[in-house]
Amino acid sequence: MTSDGKRISYIARHSGSQKSNLVICNSDLDDCWTGNAYDALSPIRTDLSGFHLSYIATKGKKQGVITVNLQESGLKETESNWYDKIQSFEISEGGGYLAFLATQGEQDLLVKNGAETRVPHYDSAFDIAVSKQGQVIYTAMVKNSVRAYLDGRRVGSDYAEINAPVFSPDGGNYAYVVKKGEKYAVAVNGKEGPSFDMAVEPRFSPDGSRVVYRARNRGERFVVVGDTKAQTVKEHPHYEAVWRVNFAPDGKSVAYGVKMGQQFWWKHENL
Repeated sequence: MTSDGKRISYIARHSGSQKSNLVICNSDLDDCWTGNAYDALSPIRTDLSGFHLSYIATKGKKQGVITVNLQESGLKETESNWYDKIQSFEISEGGGYLAFLATQGEQDLLVKNGAETRVPHYDSAFDIAVSKQGQVIYTAMVKNSVRAYLDGRRVGSDYAEINAPVFSPDGGNYAYVVKKGEKYAVAVNGKEGPSFDMAVEPRFSPDGSRVVYRARNRGERFVVVGDTKAQTVKEHPHYEAVWRVNFAPDGKSVAYGVKMGQQFWWKHENL
């Protein structure tokens, strides 16, 4: 559903024709638009506003990425070129950039707004993130290791896992979670931070100067604030459970839910 609650979207599968199509309706479901029929459609991916949609379509033996802007009237689907295979895809916040990884013959390609760039070969692709300014970071398996690539250029070290890549709001910094041995860390701009039993959900502050994430050590959970060199600025108090971190509108503090014993709190901490 769009952020204004006026439109919903879903994929319809037809048992008779075995085709699938996108359906867009108003919130009352009394006015709907039907998209083109394809052999298969992936789950829909949207930006935070819900107005910009993207999904992989299969047509015969080819795949393409379809985009839709729900701020336009009716339903207009925009198709990418068609490829042998598409793996990871993402649309930037605001819908300005669409990026995906595709295979065409023997070539592995990074496609951004229709422009194709040949990239180093990978065995399989995982996560991809696109900044509002158009930078792309993706992770891929190469032999027995996972690597990160920024606009097709390898960055950082090889790891057992690389998860949850994210950009700062201005696109100048990036971060992701890495697994090395049995430990996890958050790497910022390719530099590895301190190790924990678990680390999840890195997020940049609105000004891009801080990375905030949740971590776990010896059964205790807490919030860590780091800088753009992956150094710890502040480690918040430890609890039995910590929920997703949210930034205050001024970007100078964070709030999140915690649990200790049978008590639950909403914590507010300065960065």
